[in-house]
Amino acid sequence: LNIAHFIGNILLIHLPDVLVPVIATGNSSTPFRVFMRILSTVIHILSWYDDDPFDEKTKTHQSMITVRRNCHMAVSRLMNKKYPRPNRYWLSQFDMAMTQWSLIGIVGIRPNQCAFYGTTKEEFAEYFYFWRVIGYCVGIEDRFNICFDVEGYEETREFLDICFQRCYKVHLDEQSAPVVMGMNLTEGVFLALEGAAPRFLICYESFMKYWYDTLGVRHPIKLDTFERKLNYSIFIFIMEYRRLFGQIGQVKKYCEQHYGDVKYQLDSGYFDQNDEKE
Repeated sequence: LNIAHFIGNILLIHLPDVLVPVIATGNSSTPFRVFMRILSTVIHILSWYDDDPFDEKTKTHQSMITVRRNCHMAVSRLMNKKYPRPNRYWLSQFDMAMTQWSLIGIVGIRPNQCAFYGTTKEEFAEYFYFWRVIGYCVGIEDRFNICFDVEGYEETREFLDICFQRCYKVHLDEQSAPVVMGMNLTEGVFLALEGAAPRFLICYESFMKYWYDTLGVRHPIKLDTFERKLNYSIFIFIMEYRRLFGQIGQVKKYCEQHYGDVKYQLDSGYFDQNDEKE
């Protein structure tokens, strides 16, 4: 989930109508600021899994109120007052829906890359419904919610892919000025990460090339140095290593369900019998 929410937030700032408010508010004016914006968003999101979002005493509820009031409503008022547009509002319900996609969409269309190995249809249906409820809690009207009811599992997965193809990929493939600026912001995130990890372990080029290729997005990234090639190889190894352990977990779950009563052990008198023969 950490990786899914991280890459989802990165893709979100490539969308022109999201990028402009991100820049205009000044909260992403330096590599450290944009890194902290992404990090704080992921921390908020992860806290939503812990408690009842409708219980006013929980941190989950308080986090959602903070996001809804300070991040959405306050920024929307600021942008629409300072930079009004004649035919469209800043941070509209559509933009909210695209933000919702950034939190759930990657999991829906590329589950294996997000380590959702062996997840059943029923588990996915419940997960999508969870995000339908979250969407409601942060202010998305039901008619704009991109996650359907529990019975709408197939429809949700199909719609998540449609949202990516028509609302994300068209911009990413164009490599327009806003997308390039979004890529620059993303690079800033990895510049900040250099303070915690060396470039040969994680860098912008290898991380984004992996996800762009995974999503079938055209991009200009080239691994033209030894350092970038090494980093990309390490990153691929980590992703495959994680997949291996995900598959091991799947095998364990299967064996527990179907062969939980199968035991392999020696009879209590085995060693006594062999000692007597000797």
